[in-house]
Amino acid sequence: MPYSIKRFRFRLQTLLNIEKNREKQAQIAFQKAAQALRRQEAILAEQEEEYRRGQEAMAKDIQRRMTPQALGAYDVYFNGLKRWMAEQRVRIAEAEKAVAAARKELEERTKKRKILDKLRERKKEEYDEESRKVEVSMMDEIGSSITIRKMAQ
Repeated sequence: MPYSIKRFRFRLQTLLNIEKNREKQAQIAFQKAAQALRRQEAILAEQEEEYRRGQEAMAKDIQRRMTPQALGAYDVYFNGLKRWMAEQRVRIAEAEKAVAAARKELEERTKKRKILDKLRERKKEEYDEESRKVEVSMMDEIGSSITIRKMAQ
């Protein structure tokens, strides 16, 4: 029989597998960066809550006739909290940059993988079409052989 159907083989399958792995790694890196950002935001929220509670405590102490030393202590405390929150906002900005970079990397990896997936799909469709042609040709040949045999009988 002159026809043979080969099994489909995508020449760039190894590259596709590598890109899939890189995409997974980029997804993990993005998730870690997003988690780090959420942790930093949670820390800032805790700091802001502590500042708010301190303000409430100071307001109560003012109603009870606070001493100048206590007022000075509150001032030092609030200045420290403000400095701490400002530093935390810087950490959040850095974490946001890391998330943006991780997102960009993930998008690039996903784009490369999708390109290879589409190429694989097209090659598979070409293979399937060629297989159908070979199959039709084989069926025609078998039909012709059967017809010739019947005529010869």
